[in-house]
Amino acid sequence: IGGNTFFIFVLKIGVTGAALSTLLCRIAAAVTTAILCRRGGAVSLAGLLRVRFFRSMIKDILGVGIPSFFENSMFFIGKLLTQRIFPLFGTGAIAANAITGMINSLAHMTGGAYGMALQTEAGQLIGAGDYTAAKKQTFRIMTRAYRTMFVISGLNAVFAGPLVGLFSLSPEAQAIAVQILHVHCIFMIAGWPMSFTLPNALRAAGDGKFVMVTAALSMWIVRVGCSYLFALGLGLGPLGVWMAMGCDFLSRGTVYLLRWRGGRWQTKQVIKAKSPRKESSEDEVLV
Repeated sequence: IGGNTFFIFVLKIGVTGAALSTLLCRIAAAVTTAILCRRGGAVSLAGLLRVRFFRSMIKDILGVGIPSFFENSMFFIGKLLTQRIFPLFGTGAIAANAITGMINSLAHMTGGAYGMALQTEAGQLIGAGDYTAAKKQTFRIMTRAYRTMFVISGLNAVFAGPLVGLFSLSPEAQAIAVQILHVHCIFMIAGWPMSFTLPNALRAAGDGKFVMVTAALSMWIVRVGCSYLFALGLGLGPLGVWMAMGCDFLSRGTVYLLRWRGGRWQTKQVIKAKSPRKESSEDEVLV
């Protein structure tokens, strides 16, 4: 915030200033994280000088990370294709889309936080072989996620007009944003936790490939396909893109729910059991 103020309003370098302040902020966070690497209980960088790589552990990490990478890549490519639709309906549609996404960001961040908590909790319980407790904890976190999403998205829908009014949009853009926000909040309450929070439990169980394939198919078939169908084919305009997004939430969420209830994830395994001797002698590479 300080960097934005300085670079944009004092040095007058505009968008470049916003990008520069973001970059400096992330560099500061990275340096702080490195400094906080502890060795012997003291804050020190010495711990960074002695690194051990375990090939088998890296393989396990990549087994989770690579499917997640492709899932996110497909997601953002599909998102770019849907964003191309808004310029076809003028600057009002572009502005309304940006403001609606900004207002919805609080709900997205909250749901994402529940997803991280679920992946940690479920991963520990599944790793311990306690599938009954994993199911119960998943149900508890999902219930809280839905309650929170109901409150936040409900308030966004009720106060859509005043919230959009904070951004000084044109009357056309404001009307589009309010319309989109009302419809999208319904989809957020109905399907967002199921489509973005629940799959973290499947990832924790080692079912990341299924999540990846489901997310990619839903993104490209439902979100991208229906965006062009609703917005251009049916003449719904910008609202059609957001309706297609809601359909994507419901479709992938339904598949994840059926997968979780079916129990196939219990046959998966994130980390294979290994011999301690082999881990230390053959797999360890000291740098």
